[in-house]
Amino acid sequence: MLCENVTLTRKKLISIIIKMHIHRYLKYCLLAPVFYLLCCSGGKEERKETVSKQPENINQSKGVSSITPQEISDIIDIWTASQNEKDFHTYSNLYSTKFQGIKRTKSGHTTKMNLNEWLADRNKMFKQAVNLNISISNIQQVSMDSSGTTIKFTQNYQSLKYSDVGEKIMKLTKSDNIILIVYEELLFSIQD
Repeated sequence: MLCENVTLTRKKLISIIIKMHIHRYLKYCLLAPVFYLLCCSGGKEERKETVSKQPENINQSKGVSSITPQEISDIIDIWTASQNEKDFHTYSNLYSTKFQGIKRTKSGHTTKMNLNEWLADRNKMFKQAVNLNISISNIQQVSMDSSGTTIKFTQNYQSLKYSDVGEKIMKLTKSDNIILIVYEELLFSIQD
């Protein structure tokens, strides 16, 4: 309960929700609407981006838990906010233990990484980035198969020392109403 004398800013409230991490999404479904309203209602942080509807030709296998456009938007909002808040605990818990990713450097070099390698690399970024600001646009659901839903979006990465804009793909999986990232790759980026 909040005391009458305590005033919370919207940013502080978002930070509190992120840091609670909602026990790996067991309570996610209850708090997601609150989080969405806080993140997406008014102010400079308003995001009017919508997720493109799933193409009709996607073959959905039986037993696959489909991920709705709203769930995609919610997980991307949490993923983005956890980076901007440098909340590595929340960020790392968004990833599946089966995660595989491809890191592409500004010189074009690619490195395949498992979960531990990815999180070690991202943790280094969290510690070094100053004035980190990541924003997402053009979210599209591109496919769905027995292992999950693939989305692509434009990522705008800005920090004091580096900034770029690029297209990223991400594969999400849903099991027992928990959505996790199983694959991520920045396809290309243009340095600002």
